[in-house]
Amino acid sequence: MRRTLTVAATAAMLLTTVAGPSAAATSDDGLWYYTATGLDAIHQRTTGEGITIAVLDDPVNPDAPDLLGTSVQVKQPSYCATETQGPAVPAPTSGPLSRHGTHMAAMLVGTGAGLDGEPGVRGIAPGTTVISYTIRSVSDSVSCLNPAGVASDDQAFRDAIADGADIINVSGALSTLSEEAFSEAIRAGVIVVGAAGNNGGRVVGAPAEFNGAVAVGTVTADRTLDEGSPSGPEMGVVAPGTDIRCMDETFTIYGRCTGSSDAAVYTSGVLALLWSLHPDATANQVLQALVHTTDGELRDEPVHDDAWGYGTVNARLLVDADPSSYPDVSPFIREDPDATPPASALTSAAEAPAEEDTGTAPVEPPTTTAPAEEPTGTAWPVVVGAGGVAALVIAGVVTAVVLNRRRRDRASSHPQPHEPSYSNQHGGHHG
Repeated sequence: MRRTLTVAATAAMLLTTVAGPSAAATSDDGLWYYTATGLDAIHQRTTGEGITIAVLDDPVNPDAPDLLGTSVQVKQPSYCATETQGPAVPAPTSGPLSRHGTHMAAMLVGTGAGLDGEPGVRGIAPGTTVISYTIRSVSDSVSCLNPAGVASDDQAFRDAIADGADIINVSGALSTLSEEAFSEAIRAGVIVVGAAGNNGGRVVGAPAEFNGAVAVGTVTADRTLDEGSPSGPEMGVVAPGTDIRCMDETFTIYGRCTGSSDAAVYTSGVLALLWSLHPDATANQVLQALVHTTDGELRDEPVHDDAWGYGTVNARLLVDADPSSYPDVSPFIREDPDATPPASALTSAAEAPAEEDTGTAPVEPPTTTAPAEEPTGTAWPVVVGAGGVAALVIAGVVTAVVLNRRRRDRASSHPQPHEPSYSNQHGGHHG
């Protein structure tokens, strides 16, 4: 290994929990993920404007103190039914079940407004557009079941692609996400970030375990791995995820949260900051910049190990990088024959079946106006002060236009979300 694995001296929580206000914060009242990584200074250059992040999670409460007036959009209805093949139920936008999803959104775009004079959660990429896809926890008493005619996890992925998501963040594990739907997102130039888990051991659960995803583990404020951070060849990077400021389920008390959920959404946020600065870069180039700038040092040849992945995300160095100087090849796609999906499914479009030769000249189709092609998107130094299911279903055949859709001018507006479900999380992920 190129690093020595050090476990924090204090016991870390394995699941994301909210500690009471009297609990000691690791640093800066739970805002160390923001202050110690220099985000105030970075926001003078970029806030992630022009980038859309799809958050596939619990419901989001846009009326939570730190989300008032932000860009968060809640997709309706949810991707859940109270009975198998029943109608999709509305995505609730308040109540205790929306605590986790709301925290994820607040880490991305939170204003820090706070409550009763207390500081709030500050967003990593406050200029981004966040779309919430509610795919779990719509009811205390029932599981999130597939609505009629919908494979919920797959449909949420495909809707996110259709809605113009640049990054899909899954701070949990999707029990029914297929390799096919995941592969469509990668081929479409979408970055998929997944929480790697909180129970130690191997990376498990989709999408984090899928080839091509950015599986994120958890690092502490003192630059050590959280004891619940997993390991394995699937590990992508590690990022801040312990003792993070968050609200409890009543949205009236601040405490601390710990888990790879926080680390994943931190990573999605800083990737958005870079991509906003370089809108013509491809997803692969943005990811190359990520692995070349970990641990606060520029790397000519990134090195991977199972515990740390490619290292600790370093926001300050990352936004100084020029992704266009890197190859258009994802560092997270492994050629391992046992990897799923296989690399071949992620790097090439499915071929359309050849037309049968009938021996007659083909009939010319009516002349139509061709649609316009869619434009084509640590160690860290401490900085002091510094339902309606969507109408569009992505076909198995991915065209060259889709393959290049992320090379676009992000100054143009993203498509507005259309009418739209989180399966039960894998144990230990929902942190």
